Amino acid sequence: MRKRRKLIDPKNNYNIISELVPYNSGVSRTLKDEAGYGILIGGDFANVSVLDHELYHILDHHLDNFPKTEVGKTLKYLYWAEPQAIIYQAFGIKL
Repeated sequence: MRKRRKLIDPKNNYNIISELVPYNSGVSRTLKDEAGYGILIGGDFANVSVLDHELYHILDHHLDNFPKTEVGKTLKYLYWAEPQAIIYQAFGIKL
C-alpha cells in the first residue's frame, strides 16, 4: 500500500489504515472518522487497481464536505467522486 500511496500523495499527509477482509466479504470501501481514514478490501476486489481507486477517494478529499442530505450525498458520490476515482483507477489520470 505504501508504494501505491506515494504515487498519489508523496507528502504522506493522511492517516490511513487498510485491512484485507475475508474473501467471502467481497467489499471495497473507504471509511472516515475522527482518527483518520480506513480502506476495506476483500474477495475478488483485493487487487492493486481497487486499492488505487480507494486511495484516490481519500487523497482527493472525496470523503470531506459531503452534503447533509442523503440525496445530496448520493448525487455527489455518483456524479463527482466515483467517476473521478474510476478514471484514476483505469487510466492513472488525476482530475
